[in-house]
Amino acid sequence: NQKVDRRALPAPGAQGGRHFVATREELEIRLARLWEKLLKVRPVGVTDNFFDLGGHSLLAVRLFAEIERAFGKSLPMTTMFQAPTISHLAEILRREGWQPSWRSLVAIQPNGTRPPFFCIHEFEGNVFYYHSLARHLGDDQPFFGLQAQGLDGRHEAHRTIEEMAAHYIAEVRVLQPEGPYYLGGSSLGGLVAYEMAQQLRMQGQAVNLLALFDTYSRGYLRLVALPFRYRLARHFHNLRRLSMREKIDYFSQRLRGRFNAIRWVSARAAWIRWNLDLLVLRMVQRLGRPLSPRLRDLHVRKTMIRAQWAYFPKPYAGRVTFFHAGERPARYYHSPHLDPEAMASAGFRGKDHHDPVWEEIARLGWSRLAQGGLDVHEVPGPHGYMVREPFAEALGRKLRA
Repeated sequence: NQKVDRRALPAPGAQGGRHFVATREELEIRLARLWEKLLKVRPVGVTDNFFDLGGHSLLAVRLFAEIERAFGKSLPMTTMFQAPTISHLAEILRREGWQPSWRSLVAIQPNGTRPPFFCIHEFEGNVFYYHSLARHLGDDQPFFGLQAQGLDGRHEAHRTIEEMAAHYIAEVRVLQPEGPYYLGGSSLGGLVAYEMAQQLRMQGQAVNLLALFDTYSRGYLRLVALPFRYRLARHFHNLRRLSMREKIDYFSQRLRGRFNAIRWVSARAAWIRWNLDLLVLRMVQRLGRPLSPRLRDLHVRKTMIRAQWAYFPKPYAGRVTFFHAGERPARYYHSPHLDPEAMASAGFRGKDHHDPVWEEIARLGWSRLAQGGLDVHEVPGPHGYMVREPFAEALGRKLRA
């Protein structure tokens, strides 16, 4: 089957030309100045492509905030996929009374003859950061993102993973009524993709690919702070082989890491800032006032976090493909390569004590849920970054293999 209704797609923007075309009127001149300031590229022509000039999600956030201040129009970030040039953006801004249509399904790269690949948003709710991965998968791979409800300020954010999955399936099946389906998601998006796969199978649809990009299962989240018995066993195992001087160095290194003042202050500042932002959000909501774009984004993030903690994934009869982040921050793993002897002495049992990747995956929790089998691939980069540059190229290669 795999028939795709191209009429259900938003019209994609044409790719920007490679030759320079100067601005022609006041609106284009003002937009060009904004692009030059943010992208640090000069001059910018009206057919230059935002992404080709080095544009990314953080710059897009700043650009659309500047556009709202300068022109009084609030555009969703995904507008950039359909209008990646000054010429196309100017055309949108000229339209009197124009309001952006809102759909969760976003055509990031709609062209190609291969089965469409659908990727679900992370905690922020937007899918802008998938552009790099779509590019590395090639021009023949249709790539669609699913963004969260609530980002536009007109729809309420879904409060559960199950609600998100059902809504996204409804939009996906307008584009592709029948399977097999190819699903993926980074971090939280992997949980939503997992639930979508469950629901699709219950609807009698085939899922040929369920790709989780360093997604933490519920079992992993319970083990983020490793049990005391494991930490104690690991330290005893490490100390047993050290001289007295090496033991002193061992303890001093760990104490320095734990009491690093700069890191502690930075973490506390981020925690305080987050809670102050939540306080402002609650006050504005109680007053019944409209949320600013920044507070809307905060509301979506808060809702996504709550949805993650409330979700208990059930065993999945199909196969799961897990892409594991090669760089693991210390707060997630107390050792970059889990010591099999220490794990065994602490009572942990993995598939293969000499396979550190398996040990990590077992702790992430998917080994018990993927009843059809678990494929594991390591990709360079830390959590949340494998779909972004410079790591997206490696992920793209593995997905195409």
